Amino acid sequence: MNYFNFIGLLPADGLDYTIAGHLDSDHVGGFDEVIQGGYDVRWGNWYNGSTKETQSILDYKAAAAGTTAGGPDPALIGDTIDLGNGALLTVVAVHGEVIGFGPVSGATANENDLSIAIVIEYGDFDYIW
Repeated sequence: MNYFNFIGLLPADGLDYTIAGHLDSDHVGGFDEVIQGGYDVRWGNWYNGSTKETQSILDYKAAAAGTTAGGPDPALIGDTIDLGNGALLTVVAVHGEVIGFGPVSGATANENDLSIAIVIEYGDFDYIW
């Protein structure tokens, strides 16, 4: 949260969306602290739809449930978010499947293999995460 304050993102500004790439603690740990620090999430909380449960995951889900957006929803292939000004976010992979391709051979129950991948398109600029 100190970093958010440093870059000028204050709790009163809130967040529009959160995306937990997968449910390992290095990806969801700390979400609860951000939310409890006063950063409300207005529109959506997404995760990869995994059934994995640890204390970090339970803390994340409980904190997200207390936001305006509500508890996290599984991202689905092809889900989009209009980011405004012509920018579009699209979910291109999740839970071992890739848009236009289907299941990936060898994808396992390993959270890294089940991660969300997104593309943000803005004019001639594309960003993949």
